[in-house]
Amino acid sequence: MAKIGIIGAGSWGLGLASVLADNNHDVLFYVIEKQFETDINENHQNKMYFPNKVLDDRIRATMDLDQFIDFSDEFVLVIPVKFIRGFLTEFNRHLHKEVLLISAAKGLENETDFRVSEIIGDCVDDDKLTGVVALSGPSHAELVIERAYTLIVSASADMKLAARVQRLFNNDYFRVYTSDDIVGAELGGAIKNVIAIGAGINDGMELGINAKAALLTRGLHEMRALMKTYGVREQTLYGLTGLGDLFVTATTKFSRNYSFGFYLGQGCSKDEALSRVKTTVEGIYTLQTLHELSNKRGIDMPITDALYQNVYEGKPLREAIDGLMKRNLKNELE
Repeated sequence: MAKIGIIGAGSWGLGLASVLADNNHDVLFYVIEKQFETDINENHQNKMYFPNKVLDDRIRATMDLDQFIDFSDEFVLVIPVKFIRGFLTEFNRHLHKEVLLISAAKGLENETDFRVSEIIGDCVDDDKLTGVVALSGPSHAELVIERAYTLIVSASADMKLAARVQRLFNNDYFRVYTSDDIVGAELGGAIKNVIAIGAGINDGMELGINAKAALLTRGLHEMRALMKTYGVREQTLYGLTGLGDLFVTATTKFSRNYSFGFYLGQGCSKDEALSRVKTTVEGIYTLQTLHELSNKRGIDMPITDALYQNVYEGKPLREAIDGLMKRNLKNELE
């Protein structure tokens, strides 16, 4: 039995907590809202995300950061990427021991272009950090919390740490593989959110399965082009944290990124689409970063560019799509 701290009591945090509790581990959430602390501790629920789900007694919550840090030496980050630097800066001030940080967040930081493991390295003192593991793959919280079969990856530059996290989470319905390609796992988990917005737009506009198949295939091509500049192995791109995560995020309304795109495709403005989704759409922020990265690294990413033009510059979707279709002819492998 282990004790695991989780930062972020949203749907994915609750899903992972449920897996850990099923594995006989004690879980403590760090929350900043009193309603979450009360709901989890007194009602064994988080009604905002899963109103009909009763949480295991092993799952608790606290608003006291020092109590949270004292609880464990292993912590899971499950908050939007835009909030991670601010949290870790405060976390590091209170930290008085060496800890393992497990990132289950998927995205890239605006301005720095950092992956989550890089943000961690930038914010947490070296002598307080055992290492970093990324937990990523095709996994909707709504299904994980119902114990649906799920396969994901524990990725780290330190394979002993990857195996340690694998053992924490693996069980009969939640199978965990290991990988030493943490860069590929983090990039795949981030970029697929952007392509999923495009998939949602496709379905919202009722453009058909031909167009969607092309979008996902060419989107994968863009993922490959960017990841290649980071030295990511192609096996990672075509594995669970790449193709697998892209498929699950781009094909169901469980995905906030897909849903955001779907509402855009139905004619909603950016703000209207966000209000309908209600929770953080990570792909919006990653889209901005990808657009900048493609320019910095000299990579042709036309789908990313078209999405950026619509979401950030207000270009009508039909014009953006026409622009994609009328690009100069080229070889498929270019």
